[in-house]
Amino acid sequence: MALRWPVMPGLRAWPRLGQWRSAWREPAWVCLVPAVDAASSPMGVPVHDQALLQWRQWCEVHPGQRVRLGLSARWLLSAVVPIAGRGASARREAMGEAESRWAHLLGLDTSAWRERWATRAVVLPQGMLVCAAPRALLDDMGAVARHHHVRALWIGPWWANGVKAWLARGEDATQPRTLALHETGWVVHVQAQADKLTGLWAEPVRDDAQSPTVGSDVLQLSMAQEPGVLLGAKHRPSWLARCLPRKAEAWSSALDFKNPSPRPAPWAWALLLAGLASVLWMADQVDALQTRQLEAQEQLKRLGRADRMARVERAALARSEQAQVPQAAASAPTLESAAADEAVSMVRALAFPWPDMLAQMERSASNAGAVMLSMSTSLDDVGRSAGPTWRLQAAVRDDAAALGWADSLPAGKLISRASLAAPFMTAQGAYGLKVEVQAQSTWMALMETSP
Repeated sequence: MALRWPVMPGLRAWPRLGQWRSAWREPAWVCLVPAVDAASSPMGVPVHDQALLQWRQWCEVHPGQRVRLGLSARWLLSAVVPIAGRGASARREAMGEAESRWAHLLGLDTSAWRERWATRAVVLPQGMLVCAAPRALLDDMGAVARHHHVRALWIGPWWANGVKAWLARGEDATQPRTLALHETGWVVHVQAQADKLTGLWAEPVRDDAQSPTVGSDVLQLSMAQEPGVLLGAKHRPSWLARCLPRKAEAWSSALDFKNPSPRPAPWAWALLLAGLASVLWMADQVDALQTRQLEAQEQLKRLGRADRMARVERAALARSEQAQVPQAAASAPTLESAAADEAVSMVRALAFPWPDMLAQMERSASNAGAVMLSMSTSLDDVGRSAGPTWRLQAAVRDDAAALGWADSLPAGKLISRASLAAPFMTAQGAYGLKVEVQAQSTWMALMETSP
């Protein structure tokens, strides 16, 4: 019986992780070449439908891969433009001259050319190398790569690094030399004088040109390895050398048809370092300020506690001293005349027999045959002898009853007389008048009349 060791689910991902790790360290090299019998598009280059299908199949098999994508010379337009100068104006002049030449050959104006073609240029010792690629091809390749999470590090002519390496190997040569770069059904011819490129063009392979010319170098397209690697150094550069900028990378970056990513200026790194240093310094200052703030808060709390304890001790000492000193007899405060009169009035108002006075008012109305409607009193006109003022409203049968009721009240007088809005009948007779009577009692009136 064979024993089988259990396999953890995570172990199955190790081959894929190893593949991604190797891909991160060594980007893959893929070259796309149209079919020999591919039809031509309206732009004069072969259609890329079959190549796009092959590219999608490769991306499906290698998800997450980092790749350098080489394009066939059949899709590209290349020319060496002799331009004096090396600045941005010289680059724009060379690209404008090449674009006008190609647009004239394809029957396009400048705006239509720039909508359909993407142009790149690399600086040469004696001019510019200008290349153009169809935008439709670049857009389709980029869309497929993004859909399968494949990162295209570089998209450009497959012969770019090969030509650069070939030029670097012939710095000591004094005779003109040529290089033929062969792909399926197509050949790219390169002419140079020492390390200076003098000509570059592409054409179909002719039957009479199957054998290389004497004295010329031949480089065959390899689908597995980039031509620049075949012609490069014998040993692999160190990690530090790969991180530092190299002059040989100028061709790769200049002939990259991938969407250019913005490169920070050299002073931007210094600004970033200065910003980081200022942030660290500010963080240190903030920490110091927070520490001092906490210390000040603690000191404030201690001072507050000491102040409260001091107040408590002073209050206790004052109470003890006050308890030891004999207190003098308290004497009533002396009031002024106005305050005394107000106090007397308040005492009189509080001592006045209000229930008895109300009962007297009700009895006077009942004796006069009046039906009480409302009663109110006021202390505004009171004096030393005059008491509260009363205002009474009642329904009476006639004027004689109203006058008799007013005479029965202390200092009573009739104020108003009017007809009732709703007369009514009682056992004593008909009530059709409403009268208002005012009376003012004295503080001693009830005391004089009471038994």
